[in-house]
Amino acid sequence: IVSGNEIGWDLVNKGDATDQDFYKNYFNATYVADAPNPNNYKVADNNQQTYQLDQSNAFLSNAYPDVIKPLNSAQIIFSYDGVSTSYGLAGIDRKTANGGVVYLGFAIEGVLNAVKRKDLMAYIFNRYAEYLGTGKHSLAGSVGIYPNPAQDVLKVKNPEKIPLKMAVIYNLYGQQIAVWKNPDQIDVRTLKPGMYFIRLSDNEGQSGSFKFLKQ
Repeated sequence: IVSGNEIGWDLVNKGDATDQDFYKNYFNATYVADAPNPNNYKVADNNQQTYQLDQSNAFLSNAYPDVIKPLNSAQIIFSYDGVSTSYGLAGIDRKTANGGVVYLGFAIEGVLNAVKRKDLMAYIFNRYAEYLGTGKHSLAGSVGIYPNPAQDVLKVKNPEKIPLKMAVIYNLYGQQIAVWKNPDQIDVRTLKPGMYFIRLSDNEGQSGSFKFLKQ
């Protein structure tokens, strides 16, 4: 995830040919302008959820969010509320076989309200859910979790009775929240409501990641 409200300005408008090629080939974007027209400080995702950008220096100013357009089959994931997408966008992504690049013309840190920042991150991670817990060293096809959403206890569905070594819970920022050894059920009562990821691993080094909602 690459986010920032002056990346296009610095690399394209102020950069040299090498900077401009890097911008196009890595971010899969064309730089349009230093701010949307009309200058709207609210962005919307594809589910029509909106996120207000900080216009002051109260936290991190998004006073000049970049306007961009997709290249190389990149997809629209954020638009500026009230601004035509034919003019430009607020965020794009391009998936590959192994992952992808998400590029935002605004700074995530400058989205007002911590809950909305988490919602924005959850929206992005949900687009890449297919990449979590996959591959030849994955437990994702053999174990699972339930109930989801969970209030008190998160249980592990393990029909093949695979010996599980550890469960680790992460928040949407990738910070480790808790660790359990030999898990079959996990007490989540102390977690704050919100979206989390849990990674289960066995004694053979296989692992699988799952997203769950704590109510």
